[in-house]
Amino acid sequence: MAAHDTVPHRRVVLDDVARMAHVSRSTASRALVDDPRISEPTRTAVKHAASELRYVPNAAARSLRAQRTRILGLLLANLSDPVHGQIAAAFEQEALAGGYRVIFGAGLQDPTLERKALRIFTEHAADGVTMVSCVLALSEAQTRFRPDRLIMVQPDHRRVQRYRGPLVPGVIMTDDASGVEAVVDHLVATGYRDIAYIGSGARASSTVHREAVGRALRKHGIRPQLDRFPSADDGWRAPDAIAALIAADLPEALVCYEDVLALALMDALRRLGIRAPDDVGIVGFDGILFAEISNPRLTTVWPEDRPVGESQPAIELIDATKRYGDVVALDGVSLQIEPGEFFCLLGPSGCGKTTTLNLIGGFLPLTSGELRIEGRRVNDLPPHKRNVNTVFQNYALFPHMTVAQNVAFGLRMANLATDEIRRRTDEYLDLVGLLGLSQRSPSQLSGGQQQRVALARALAKRPAVLLLDEPLGALDLKLRHQMQFELAR
Repeated sequence: MAAHDTVPHRRVVLDDVARMAHVSRSTASRALVDDPRISEPTRTAVKHAASELRYVPNAAARSLRAQRTRILGLLLANLSDPVHGQIAAAFEQEALAGGYRVIFGAGLQDPTLERKALRIFTEHAADGVTMVSCVLALSEAQTRFRPDRLIMVQPDHRRVQRYRGPLVPGVIMTDDASGVEAVVDHLVATGYRDIAYIGSGARASSTVHREAVGRALRKHGIRPQLDRFPSADDGWRAPDAIAALIAADLPEALVCYEDVLALALMDALRRLGIRAPDDVGIVGFDGILFAEISNPRLTTVWPEDRPVGESQPAIELIDATKRYGDVVALDGVSLQIEPGEFFCLLGPSGCGKTTTLNLIGGFLPLTSGELRIEGRRVNDLPPHKRNVNTVFQNYALFPHMTVAQNVAFGLRMANLATDEIRRRTDEYLDLVGLLGLSQRSPSQLSGGQQQRVALARALAKRPAVLLLDEPLGALDLKLRHQMQFELAR
């Protein structure tokens, strides 16, 4: 057999794309990420060259340049149960749609495993981490991963006090108790009175469900018997023993901690000749796929299908009024601004645009009405306790501080680490084109440069709400287009 020489395949690099498009390497790089500084024809030519050459960007190099890895970490209590499996699938689907990859971890209610997973996420420089139904305290988790990029999703817990008091940034609580009370109300409304609860051992969330059943029954004048049928943490794995206890003292209905347990008990009771719903009503919790396709179909508490953390408007004004003596500056204004939305206030001088911004920022008190930010009533919160930053028309720079110190001021007040303050300060000064002027004082800058410092300072804290009072007016056309692109991103 004749041997054939093979030519080794050479990876197509950015220089090849630039050469084919007749542009510089830096222009090609910017064109591929739709930098507004590059003209539309040049961007089209570079993208055509990249397509023709089948150019694949070097992800590692891009991560180093952008200081992003486009990796997300998801730490779940258990990847094997249907509920967390659904969460993992939906999380990965959304991540892939946004151009991210996902590293999964299973904590199994073990703090040691959760700490190990957080270390792995850190080693891979994940851009963000979400922890779902984990046992580590938020305070410890925030010491093991960047607090500003960590989200903890937790089920209802007794310590939450039914959500009274201030909300904790970075934590999303699920309102399990209300769902359980609703299902008990439904059972009572349909004629059931002898209702028992089947829990899942000593889990905190099971205790919440149990107490919710008790509250709902007492509300209807029914004496609860909540410890009638004890169950272990994973009672669904061996349901026959629980089913035998139930068969010996059959209630009218069972409220189960989760769908998996409800389905397992349904099968075990069927083997004993007891059928649902004819002989006993059975209700689950979680709304897993198998609940919908079981025979008979399981009645379950089905969580509302909406993006986590986006259930509340970013800003909500409700009948907001502001008076200065006899002068009405704002008269019963109501509006909602959704997360990620750009909302422009347009009108003649004196119509209340700046007053509205100052009310949202906390610089003016409302005369009457209500203001909510991310679902939280903030009428009485001072500006520094609101997750809001404002760029004023007069810039409001500290004259005794350098440019860098002005940008870093809010980060220091937030007690960020020194390295993180330095990194963000440089990042946002570079963004507005002032990194080389970081040691100047505001008096040494032009009006446009001062406005760019104010914008960098506001962006550096990465607020939930960014208020802009004519922020681009003093910028030249080219920089204005660049900043519009960056704000949109």
